[in-house]
Amino acid sequence: MSSGQLRFARSGSEAYVPHMSNLEKVQELYGAFGRGEIEPVLAALAPDVEWVEGDIEGLPYRGVHHGPEAVGRDVFAQIPGAYESFELVPQEWVDGGDTIVMLGRVTVRLDGRESSQSVAQVWKFQDGKITRFESFQDTLATARVLGAVA
Repeated sequence: MSSGQLRFARSGSEAYVPHMSNLEKVQELYGAFGRGEIEPVLAALAPDVEWVEGDIEGLPYRGVHHGPEAVGRDVFAQIPGAYESFELVPQEWVDGGDTIVMLGRVTVRLDGRESSQSVAQVWKFQDGKITRFESFQDTLATARVLGAVA
């Protein structure tokens, strides 16, 4: 089954959804995020999720956030106001079962400044829910785009 495709089948008289691997779940979430659909991402988070964004000077959603509500309010709701444009493109996946790594590129623009850089995002799962997320990128380049440093 390809990413972005969910098939339903019938077994007897009850419908069931085939098991999705953690990799497939994360790939689906990137698709939802790309379409501006934040609710599926928040629904996939464990109640005690730890969401870690880089400690980037000038980034309104930097640092550690706990719980889906905080991630929605303090991260996703802040992204549109942080940049004029934000593009995240997954390029490679590493499937470690309960640990999924996305390697890709992030491009951000603000006030004529732009940075396109490599990014690594690590997703940790327990019992089918995301318990931890951490993003790694060039913090200085992003701070420069935000105008926080020269």
